[in-house]
Amino acid sequence: MSRRRALELVGTTVCAGAGTTAARGSTSTSTYETTVNVVEAGADPTGTEPIDDVLAEYNADDTALYFPAGEYLIDELILYGRSNFAMVTDENATLVPGPDHATDVWIGGADVESLVFEGFTLDHSGEDVHPTVGFTAVDDLVVRDVTKVGYHDGTNTAFGFCISAADGSGLVENVTMADGSVPEAVATYVATTGELTFKDCHIEGFGNNGLYASLSEGPVHVEGGVYRNNDISQIRLGSAGSTVTGATVAVDDPRPSDQNMRGIRISDGPGPVYIDACDIHMERGPGGGGVVAAYSGGSFVLQNSRIYVGPEYHVIGSGGSATSFAIYVDEPSGIDGPGSRTVERVAITGGGSYRGAAIFRRDDNMVEDVCIHQSGRERNGLVFDDSTNNTVVNANIDVPELAIAGNGDVETSDIDRYGSCVSPNDGEYAGAVTAQVDSPPLPPGLDTMAYGTMGTDPDNPTLTVYGNLKGPYTRDFFDRQLDEIRRTFVDAERLNVRYRDVPREPWNATEPYILDSGASGLVSQVCAGVWDVEPENYWSFVDYLLANRDSVDWTSTESMTELLQNAGIRNWGKVSVYVEDGDYAPVVTDTVETAATQGVTFLPQLELAGDWTGPRNVPTSLSNWIEKRL
Repeated sequence: MSRRRALELVGTTVCAGAGTTAARGSTSTSTYETTVNVVEAGADPTGTEPIDDVLAEYNADDTALYFPAGEYLIDELILYGRSNFAMVTDENATLVPGPDHATDVWIGGADVESLVFEGFTLDHSGEDVHPTVGFTAVDDLVVRDVTKVGYHDGTNTAFGFCISAADGSGLVENVTMADGSVPEAVATYVATTGELTFKDCHIEGFGNNGLYASLSEGPVHVEGGVYRNNDISQIRLGSAGSTVTGATVAVDDPRPSDQNMRGIRISDGPGPVYIDACDIHMERGPGGGGVVAAYSGGSFVLQNSRIYVGPEYHVIGSGGSATSFAIYVDEPSGIDGPGSRTVERVAITGGGSYRGAAIFRRDDNMVEDVCIHQSGRERNGLVFDDSTNNTVVNANIDVPELAIAGNGDVETSDIDRYGSCVSPNDGEYAGAVTAQVDSPPLPPGLDTMAYGTMGTDPDNPTLTVYGNLKGPYTRDFFDRQLDEIRRTFVDAERLNVRYRDVPREPWNATEPYILDSGASGLVSQVCAGVWDVEPENYWSFVDYLLANRDSVDWTSTESMTELLQNAGIRNWGKVSVYVEDGDYAPVVTDTVETAATQGVTFLPQLELAGDWTGPRNVPTSLSNWIEKRL
């Protein structure tokens, strides 16, 4: 195969990612047959002479190239067909395009497999220095801890990564490109066949999409990261099974050239795309919405997220007079099936003028357990235009005009017109929280209750939930089943629900629960402190903790204090002091000993009337179990 063909394979499949930096150099070079220190091999670490000849000599399979601290000039590096190859540094190594650097693909390769590119700063700060970095891998691609420095002043794509095999996978982690670009440049283009994950990446200020992955056949996953102030869209997905989890999406600093700054855009594919635990902040600029299903996009599920829309985030062509949408579902065109949309446990805040917080212009939409609070003038809540088979259930919609508007066919139940929602911190995007439609009832006699409890009568039967807030199954129980129990039994004044956090799950069922250096017990004590000092905000704090658990340092009192503040706990200082004094250690110890005595080996576990059960896959089956014991 010719060198030009290799370049074409890299260039035409360009698809990439970007994010924040973390600990560098986590890839070991000891697993490679040949390990080369490039400086010892003759590479110039002063940035004076290009090192292409050294790279060409060791451009071979089963080889790791290690770069000590320094600055390295590279004119071009093409890794066609490489297998088990790595370029890594755990020091401050910077790669700089040389005086005769390639203007299309600078560093890249097609048909690679088991390739690692890790730890580098890419200095593109020179004038007219804007090369593409891109890899097309059959399988097992890792690009990690890479920072692109410098404004991308060319119209070509900055990064590109694809997985060509349907059963292959790749990871782009902690890649940062935050210096922006000219209006025409794509930050990250993905058209992958296999599975590709972007973790904790940061893409900001690009002119033609941030993460542009909607033309992929395989699933694309976005985990965490910041996607901010890119024109057209921050994240663009369309392939079935694609996900966005725990990402921060923001539009708050538009440039004169920006035309349509959407948040997460579903387009060019059938979906379903799953959006979970995201914080979407659309403050100012022109744009079509925080979450947009384009005419060519299919199904999506949006849950456990919050969207803020500011008055200055406006509809295109309105001259700034009409505020845009938190959610916009366009009429379908050119797709086989328009799919369905599910919006659940979402808070929409902010406000502005005219139109509505969300608009649906196609059929089959479910909105459940949402809170919408929009101030301003002539602003509606949910608008359904020429749309059928729509359902809105258990919603708090506080808006100046109609809660439900438009000429669509909508079935509604349990709609409340007054209330407030959890909103993002002003100007700071600390992570997503689960929307809290309203607080659960608290029973009388709280002073006698050591554990967080919801209910109306202390004499009612009490369902005790033993869980571990660090574990995914406890979070799943809170997300999928606790609300059903509350609506069915607690709000009906038939049942109380009490939560007890078990700090550590033993690996051996015969061993007792043991606090492991406070790492797990700290959050248990913090929760006990919130219940003691500010019980009215206990359940909202637990929701916030669960939604943000991936960003929590479970071992740090300082991190816990910051978490209390971000969650809106007014008496966070008291809670922190009491926790440090060990006031809640006995409460946690009692829970540990009780769980051990009962032989609990899996969390969460539920106890009612002396009977025990684990979580059920179907919420109604758990309701039936409870009903039989009342």
